[in-house]
Amino acid sequence: MVDMDMFNCKLNGFVLFSCFFLSSCPCLALFSSTPRYFCFDITSNVSSSFIINRDKLLDSLSANLSIHNGFYTTTRGENSTLIYGLLQCRGDISVQNCSTCADNIIKKSSTCENSTDSAYMLPTCFLRYSLENFIGHESENSYTGATAINLTEDPGVVSQGNNFMRKLASTAPSQPLMFQEGILDVGQEGMRHGFVQCRRDLNVSACDKCLNNLLEKYIPQFGDNRAWEFSSFSCSIWYEDVHGAFSDRNLTNETSSTGNTGETKPSLAV
Repeated sequence: MVDMDMFNCKLNGFVLFSCFFLSSCPCLALFSSTPRYFCFDITSNVSSSFIINRDKLLDSLSANLSIHNGFYTTTRGENSTLIYGLLQCRGDISVQNCSTCADNIIKKSSTCENSTDSAYMLPTCFLRYSLENFIGHESENSYTGATAINLTEDPGVVSQGNNFMRKLASTAPSQPLMFQEGILDVGQEGMRHGFVQCRRDLNVSACDKCLNNLLEKYIPQFGDNRAWEFSSFSCSIWYEDVHGAFSDRNLTNETSSTGNTGETKPSLAV
């Protein structure tokens, strides 16, 4: 049973799923600066050794993130209390902003203090720790979601934008940071900004599969909006008006389902 606490809304199973489809849902505070968090394998008997190892793991992730270009994985403990952890920043943010995001998301990790498998998402960083070895591959607990601004894109721009994002997604897996961004000039309609990223512990094939799955799943539903984000625990895709549709977080539609820095960043201009 997956237990999620997202946007400070404590919901379960069916209620959570239904809420994501209703714009009137009172707890639908979409893509705010508050981390989305996912608490799996909750238990009332978390061992003291797990807590000690988890705290050491989080300290290590935070301390090593900036010197490893915004990405770090590590473990703490042994045998049944061995914990795997990963912390990653989005490929286009500065070292300082990466550090700030990491600090914020680690502080939020106390939300799932009784969970032995947790994930936390902010727009510019991602944290995961688990007793399950998820490093380098997908785990059983997974998530995909989509959020779009309530502003329909010009029909003449929709196909350009969708093709542009597919092009970015096709090139990101082979980049050093598994990150790709670009600007699309759509004439009188202005400019569109796109960027895509995978978890950097994944191989090229897994990254490519993750990005394509998100596009195939959500483009038919949200591809005609001026700004949207598709995300999972393994990859994320963002598309927005250059003026920053996501910067003011004026987002009103979301669907979700559960199942399974420092370097020069490449970019594309179309």
